[in-house]
Amino acid sequence: MEPPADLPETPAAGIDLFLCPGLAFDRAGGRLGHGAGYYDRLLATAAPGAATFGVSFSNGVVPSVPMAGHDIRMDFLVTEAGICQAR
Repeated sequence: MEPPADLPETPAAGIDLFLCPGLAFDRAGGRLGHGAGYYDRLLATAAPGAATFGVSFSNGVVPSVPMAGHDIRMDFLVTEAGICQAR
């Protein structure tokens, strides 16, 4: 469900924690999404120090994912096995 359209928009700079789903993550915090860049564009406007959590199943944590210069790394990885800080 989406929030009602009449709610005020919260700028990314006012958010302290982001949960970011992905197809795959690596232990360095690299994220492979669906290729549209929505999360990267949003996170580029986040306040310094805002925490980013990549959310996936443990089989989605792989040795490495391709990263471009505009890709934002996650601070933490969350799977059904637990939470770990990205290196």
